Amino acid sequence: MPPYLYEPYRPEDEVSLLELANVLLRRWRLVVGLPFVAAVSAAAVSLLVPPTYTATTAFVPEAAPGARVPAGLAGLAGQFGISLGGEASQSPQFYAEVVKSRELFDRVLLTRFPDPRSPHNPPDSATLLAILEVEGEDFADSLHRGRAVLEGRVSARVDRQTGIVRLEVDSRYPELAAAVANAFVRYLDEFNAQTRQSQARERRKFIEARLAEAERELRQAEEDLKTFYERNRSWQQSPQLVVEEDRLRRQVQIRQEVYLTLKREYERARIEEVNDTPVITVIDPAVPPQE
Repeated sequence: MPPYLYEPYRPEDEVSLLELANVLLRRWRLVVGLPFVAAVSAAAVSLLVPPTYTATTAFVPEAAPGARVPAGLAGLAGQFGISLGGEASQSPQFYAEVVKSRELFDRVLLTRFPDPRSPHNPPDSATLLAILEVEGEDFADSLHRGRAVLEGRVSARVDRQTGIVRLEVDSRYPELAAAVANAFVRYLDEFNAQTRQSQARERRKFIEARLAEAERELRQAEEDLKTFYERNRSWQQSPQLVVEEDRLRRQVQIRQEVYLTLKREYERARIEEVNDTPVITVIDPAVPPQE
């Protein structure tokens, strides 16, 4: 075997504990100083950086019963470029996205909350924009900067199995975090009600116009059948007139079904237009976090 592949074991190659202790003693300043500096730095960071509290609220959006439109009626409205609602606007993911919309952000930023910086008891109120101490060249710029700050402190996630939406808000102040999270849910519910009423209003307008047209078509079909009977007293004796009578009577039945369907949907849309029942069920309202 070549000599460079095997070297005999020599006791002098071992580093004794005494030699190791000697090295540590010669470097005692470094050995003691590094842990001390690390501890002081960690303590300084923990004192200088304020703690962050996360408040969580959970809710479930529910589809309004009146928002479900028969497929035939929805298709008919689609021909005129009118949307009568859909499942996408009722999904939990939709609400999770709406939470971080500019409209809701602006509304929350301009909402007044108890100011945790206030020395008074009870504390004075201030807008969230002022509490966040966001400054800009003008009001619009401050609002723009406030959205960017708030976006980094708000998150929403959806449990796809249960449909539960969990909204989390971070803040230096636990009470403020909970108040902001609950404000988001409150404004989201108001937005949902306004959107639902707006859709119902458009649906009611469309159905109202179609109902008037269906009523005219029904009256015309009834008049055609009436005229047929007046002109053909013995229509049962003529095969051709029997077929014609069956066609006219069938037209009346079809017009009646269309009219009654539109009438029911019209009444439902009128009720939904003024319905302000909450369709967001809050499972866990946000409370001030303890940690």
